[in-house]
Amino acid sequence: MRLSLVALILSGLATGCFLGPTRSVCVLDYQVISAGPEHTHLARAIPEFLTHELSQNPRLEVQDPQDVDRYLSDLEQRWTVRDHSRLQGLGMALGSDYFVLGSVTSLGPRFVVESRLFSIERGAIVPGTAFRRICQDEQDILMQIESIAEQLRHQILARTPEPKQQTTRSQ
Repeated sequence: MRLSLVALILSGLATGCFLGPTRSVCVLDYQVISAGPEHTHLARAIPEFLTHELSQNPRLEVQDPQDVDRYLSDLEQRWTVRDHSRLQGLGMALGSDYFVLGSVTSLGPRFVVESRLFSIERGAIVPGTAFRRICQDEQDILMQIESIAEQLRHQILARTPEPKQQTTRSQ
Protein backbone atom coordinates (compact mmCIF):
# COMPACT_ATOMS: atom_id res chain seq x y z
CA MET A 1 0.00 0.00 0.00
CA ARG A 2 2.74 2.45 0.95
CA LEU A 3 4.66 1.55 -2.20
CA SER A 4 1.57 2.39 -4.29
CA LEU A 5 1.25 5.77 -2.59
CA VAL A 6 4.91 6.56 -3.21
CA ALA A 7 4.56 5.49 -6.84
CA LEU A 8 1.48 7.70 -7.22
CA ILE A 9 3.26 10.72 -5.75
CA LEU A 10 6.34 10.20 -7.93
CA SER A 11 4.12 9.76 -10.98
CA GLY A 12 2.30 13.00 -10.20
CA LEU A 13 5.54 14.88 -9.77
CA ALA A 14 6.93 13.49 -13.01
CA THR A 15 3.86 14.52 -15.00
CA GLY A 16 3.53 17.90 -13.30
CA CYS A 17 0.17 17.15 -11.69
CA PHE A 18 1.22 18.58 -8.31
CA LEU A 19 2.85 21.74 -9.63
CA GLY A 20 -0.29 23.82 -9.47
CA PRO A 21 -1.99 25.77 -12.23
CA THR A 22 0.00 27.04 -15.15
CA ARG A 23 0.02 30.63 -16.34
CA SER A 24 0.22 31.65 -19.97
CA VAL A 25 2.58 34.51 -20.70
CA CYS A 26 3.80 36.22 -23.84
CA VAL A 27 6.79 38.56 -24.05
CA LEU A 28 6.12 41.33 -26.56
CA ASP A 29 8.86 43.20 -28.39
CA TYR A 30 10.48 45.85 -26.25
CA GLN A 31 10.18 49.46 -27.31
CA VAL A 32 13.61 50.90 -28.16
CA ILE A 33 14.12 54.53 -27.22
CA SER A 34 17.37 55.60 -28.82
CA ALA A 35 18.82 58.45 -30.83
CA GLY A 36 20.00 56.10 -33.57
CA PRO A 37 19.07 52.83 -35.27
CA GLU A 38 22.07 50.91 -33.92
CA HIS A 39 20.09 49.47 -31.01
CA THR A 40 16.87 48.42 -32.78
CA HIS A 41 17.89 44.74 -32.61
CA LEU A 42 17.32 44.86 -28.84
CA ALA A 43 13.56 45.17 -29.44
CA ARG A 44 13.50 41.49 -30.44
CA ALA A 45 16.63 40.19 -28.73
CA ILE A 46 15.50 40.92 -25.17
CA PRO A 47 12.09 39.19 -25.60
CA GLU A 48 13.75 36.17 -27.24
CA PHE A 49 16.12 35.70 -24.31
CA LEU A 50 13.33 36.31 -21.76
CA THR A 51 11.07 33.83 -23.55
CA HIS A 52 13.79 31.20 -23.29
CA GLU A 53 14.44 31.87 -19.59
CA LEU A 54 10.74 31.94 -18.65
CA SER A 55 10.04 28.71 -20.53
CA GLN A 56 12.37 26.83 -18.16
CA ASN A 57 9.60 26.78 -15.53
CA PRO A 58 6.99 24.01 -16.01
CA ARG A 59 4.28 26.20 -14.47
CA LEU A 60 4.65 28.83 -17.20
CA GLU A 61 3.29 28.32 -20.66
CA VAL A 62 5.34 30.81 -22.66
CA GLN A 63 3.98 31.58 -26.08
CA ASP A 64 6.25 31.64 -29.09
CA PRO A 65 6.95 35.19 -30.30
CA GLN A 66 6.25 33.93 -33.85
CA ASP A 67 2.60 33.36 -32.90
CA VAL A 68 2.32 36.91 -31.63
CA ASP A 69 3.96 38.29 -34.77
CA ARG A 70 1.24 36.70 -36.84
CA TYR A 71 -1.45 38.60 -34.94
CA LEU A 72 0.49 41.85 -34.70
CA SER A 73 1.51 42.08 -38.36
CA ASP A 74 -1.99 43.10 -39.44
CA LEU A 75 -2.65 45.34 -36.46
CA GLU A 76 0.67 47.11 -36.00
CA GLN A 77 0.01 49.91 -38.47
CA ARG A 78 -3.33 50.75 -36.86
CA TRP A 79 -2.53 50.87 -33.18
CA THR A 80 0.19 51.12 -30.61
CA VAL A 81 1.16 48.52 -28.03
CA ARG A 82 0.22 51.08 -25.38
CA ASP A 83 -3.46 50.76 -26.35
CA HIS A 84 -4.64 48.65 -23.41
CA SER A 85 -8.05 47.69 -24.80
CA ARG A 86 -6.50 46.30 -27.97
CA LEU A 87 -3.76 44.61 -25.98
CA GLN A 88 -6.47 42.93 -23.96
CA GLY A 89 -8.22 41.76 -27.13
CA LEU A 90 -4.97 40.40 -28.53
CA GLY A 91 -4.26 38.58 -25.27
CA MET A 92 -7.69 37.00 -25.30
CA ALA A 93 -7.21 35.89 -28.91
CA LEU A 94 -3.89 34.30 -27.96
CA GLY A 95 -5.22 32.75 -24.75
CA SER A 96 -2.66 34.55 -22.57
CA ASP A 97 -2.95 35.44 -18.91
CA TYR A 98 -0.18 38.05 -19.06
CA PHE A 99 1.97 40.04 -21.45
CA VAL A 100 5.43 41.22 -20.57
CA LEU A 101 5.83 44.77 -21.84
CA GLY A 102 9.09 46.64 -21.79
CA SER A 103 11.40 49.26 -23.13
CA VAL A 104 15.11 49.77 -23.46
CA THR A 105 16.45 53.31 -23.45
CA SER A 106 19.92 54.25 -24.61
CA LEU A 107 21.47 56.94 -22.43
CA GLY A 108 24.91 57.44 -23.92
CA PRO A 109 26.90 54.30 -23.20
CA ARG A 110 24.35 53.06 -20.63
CA PHE A 111 20.98 51.42 -21.07
CA VAL A 112 17.85 51.44 -18.94
CA VAL A 113 15.73 48.30 -19.31
CA GLU A 114 12.20 48.51 -17.94
CA SER A 115 9.74 45.62 -17.71
CA ARG A 116 6.17 45.25 -16.44
CA LEU A 117 3.30 42.77 -16.47
CA PHE A 118 0.04 43.44 -18.27
CA SER A 119 -2.97 41.43 -17.06
CA ILE A 120 -5.19 40.29 -19.91
CA GLU A 121 -8.11 39.77 -17.52
CA ARG A 122 -7.92 43.27 -16.05
CA GLY A 123 -6.77 45.02 -19.23
CA ALA A 124 -4.16 46.96 -17.29
CA ILE A 125 -0.61 46.94 -15.96
CA VAL A 126 -0.49 44.86 -12.78
CA PRO A 127 0.35 47.20 -9.89
CA GLY A 128 3.72 46.55 -8.31
CA THR A 129 5.18 44.64 -11.26
CA ALA A 130 7.16 47.38 -12.99
CA PHE A 131 10.89 47.30 -12.46
CA ARG A 132 14.05 48.74 -13.97
CA ARG A 133 17.63 47.67 -14.57
CA ILE A 134 20.47 50.05 -15.42
CA CYS A 135 23.03 48.33 -17.64
CA GLN A 136 26.52 49.48 -18.54
CA ASP A 137 26.37 48.22 -22.14
CA GLU A 138 24.59 45.71 -24.39
CA GLN A 139 26.54 42.80 -22.93
CA ASP A 140 25.39 43.83 -19.46
CA ILE A 141 21.78 43.67 -20.70
CA LEU A 142 22.33 40.03 -21.63
CA MET A 143 23.87 39.36 -18.24
CA GLN A 144 20.75 40.82 -16.56
CA ILE A 145 18.25 38.69 -18.53
CA GLU A 146 18.27 35.81 -16.04
CA SER A 147 17.61 38.19 -13.15
CA ILE A 148 14.85 39.98 -15.08
CA ALA A 149 13.27 36.63 -15.95
CA GLU A 150 13.44 35.49 -12.33
CA GLN A 151 11.65 38.62 -11.14
CA LEU A 152 9.00 38.24 -13.86
CA ARG A 153 8.58 34.54 -13.02
CA HIS A 154 8.07 35.37 -9.36
CA GLN A 155 5.52 38.10 -10.17
CA ILE A 156 3.57 35.81 -12.52
CA LEU A 157 3.49 32.77 -10.24
CA ALA A 158 2.61 34.86 -7.17
CA ARG A 159 -0.67 35.79 -8.84
CA THR A 160 -3.60 33.77 -10.02
CA PRO A 161 -5.52 34.84 -13.09
CA GLU A 162 -8.26 37.15 -11.90
CA PRO A 163 -11.68 35.50 -12.02
CA LYS A 164 -14.13 36.99 -14.46
CA GLN A 165 -16.58 39.16 -12.61
CA GLN A 166 -20.12 38.04 -13.03
CA THR A 167 -23.05 40.25 -12.28
CA THR A 168 -26.10 38.58 -10.90
CA ARG A 169 -29.51 40.04 -10.69
CA SER A 170 -31.45 39.53 -7.52
CA GLN A 171 -35.01 38.48 -8.10
